[in-house]
Amino acid sequence: MLGFVIACSAAAIAVTAEPIRINLHKTNFTNNRKNLMLKWSPSSVGATGKVDLYNFDDTQYYGQIAIGTPKQEFLTLFDTGSSNLWVPSQSCKNCGAHNHYTSADSSTYKANGTTFQIKYGTGQLSGFLSEDVVYFGDLSDSVTFGEATNEPGITFKEAKFDGIFGLAYQKISEDDVTPPFVQFQEDNMLTQDVFSFYLQSNDEKDGELLLGGIDDSHYSGSLWYTSVIHETYYMVAQKNVTINGRQVSTVTKAIVDSGTSTLVGPTADVDAIAKELNATRIKGSEYEVDCKATLPDVQITLGSGSDTKVFTISPDAYRIKVCEFVVDCTCLLGIIGMDIPVVDDGPFWILGDVFMREYYTVFDVGQTRLGFADIA
Repeated sequence: MLGFVIACSAAAIAVTAEPIRINLHKTNFTNNRKNLMLKWSPSSVGATGKVDLYNFDDTQYYGQIAIGTPKQEFLTLFDTGSSNLWVPSQSCKNCGAHNHYTSADSSTYKANGTTFQIKYGTGQLSGFLSEDVVYFGDLSDSVTFGEATNEPGITFKEAKFDGIFGLAYQKISEDDVTPPFVQFQEDNMLTQDVFSFYLQSNDEKDGELLLGGIDDSHYSGSLWYTSVIHETYYMVAQKNVTINGRQVSTVTKAIVDSGTSTLVGPTADVDAIAKELNATRIKGSEYEVDCKATLPDVQITLGSGSDTKVFTISPDAYRIKVCEFVVDCTCLLGIIGMDIPVVDDGPFWILGDVFMREYYTVFDVGQTRLGFADIA
């Protein structure tokens, strides 16, 4: 989320020589398009804005952290598209059957009390800030985090994870709270200022988030690096998107986001891809594809100038099978259309878990770059 904090009346910090591993478990999570728009295109969703709400099967990856002394355990979604850590507070009355943080049970708790609010498609999550020791594997450090006292709608109540662990830059942090990873950096807890994602499409295997290092057993070939061009989200240069040899996008930016399960592109680009696939529109820019058809690869070229690399997304990656009662199955196109305006730094593509399951992804924060290699 590589060192130790020994909590007494004061905290003593030591750096560990080994990176910290967290197993990532895969789950289906019901999200909606408005959540995506509020995250990536907030100017499009005002207080009176109208957005079509529809659900799509959303796969998320979560793992375990702990907070406080003694430890209180939580399952969190690790999200490179946001920057705050929050978990349900003991005082929350509508946070569902999740683990709740109880400050009175922790000897290392420090009151903050500043209120915070984060907008989601189902409403506004709110609460207050606190400070305590956060444990990520064997790493521990004193971190400011949110205690949620109100979780809107049923989205988070039904999720298998308790809260969200943001991994993006501080520039987009609510209330300018120092994100946990940045706190680890500032306190010299890490041997390398990097973290790496290994996502699994196999339901019977765990993925892995590695803080402070890179595991070369999880990828084949060499890592290819490209610079981060905007230090808010992890945005990189993109040259084009093609299918069947036809260029369907000239958008020049892409964001790599572990908290978005699909690929997301401008509506016109996704409509063009859907046409090439003979896909059937369900609603808005969500499509179904034939589960049995032979479909072409989608190719995304990242980088700029002569330093570019083509990343192939196979039909097995972007065709998402959804079944009811085992035999009644349909296949969704794992590419969603959404127009992000210039005021929100758009237009850009979002390379979510459909992309990250195909490519081991290194977030090299220290050198302001991302690295990619084929999953082993």
